[in-house]
Amino acid sequence: PSGRFETGGGTTFYGRHRGSFYALSSSGVREVIPETDRAMGWAALLLSQRPYARAALLLGEVPLAVGLAMESLRPDLEIVWCPADPGYGAGLLQSVREAGVATRIRAAGATPRRYLSDPASPLFDAVLVRPPAATSLAGAVWREAEFLQAVRQVTRRSGVALFGLDCAGAVVTREQGALLERFVRQIRQAWPESGTLAAGAGGWWVAAQVPGLTYGA
Repeated sequence: PSGRFETGGGTTFYGRHRGSFYALSSSGVREVIPETDRAMGWAALLLSQRPYARAALLLGEVPLAVGLAMESLRPDLEIVWCPADPGYGAGLLQSVREAGVATRIRAAGATPRRYLSDPASPLFDAVLVRPPAATSLAGAVWREAEFLQAVRQVTRRSGVALFGLDCAGAVVTREQGALLERFVRQIRQAWPESGTLAAGAGGWWVAAQVPGLTYGA
């Protein structure tokens, strides 16, 4: 099947081509399912930190394909997917299911800030956070202390949170370096107990609330 759905963020077109499911918007291709290389890399990175996690939260610009890759590795894992546009999350999950993709992943049904601040939101053993671009207004909010503390509040004390640094390029400009340094400094202030850099997959900062419970990669 192919079609489209409308959200506050615009129109998303979807369909199948040569065995793959695609979702496109005005900004380009948003999803390719299955998307094995990047999706499996991110999934493996998160699960390597907490192999026995029971519940995981995917926040921001994390493709649905990452959740599906995690599900393929751990079919028993409870996964909540919370993209910036809640309508996109619900619409895409419905579309992939109609296309025959079996998944237990749940859409958060709210913006990340609203979901994190909801007292009814559960605690998670593993959280994957990929903020919007640092140069955008939305991206700046995701890198502030208030947002980082909100992520901490939904992470179990024995859990872990991975924050995407988006530094995959071979060369980092002075401006990019300053933004990265500030972001990591803010994370370390919110998570002073334990943190380490996982250099793969574009760079991630791994944070935990217990000393010694983060592992480099």
